[in-house]
Amino acid sequence: RSEIKELRKLHATLLRSYLPQELIDLLHGRIPQSVFLRFYYKPFLKEIQEKVVSAMEPLEREILASL
Repeated sequence: RSEIKELRKLHATLLRSYLPQELIDLLHGRIPQSVFLRFYYKPFLKEIQEKVVSAMEPLEREILASL
């Protein structure tokens, strides 16, 4: 259980340089109390997917190189 928590922290930390905090919260299933974010913020999910995949590529290459 704690390993999953640590992985989620690492994932959020890596994404922080690519995405705003609101999107990271959305990806991790957290819903902020802000009225704007709860009811009006509707990001383009395809664009978010592309950003997340590109953000994870350096980590993926690093892991594959170590195998």
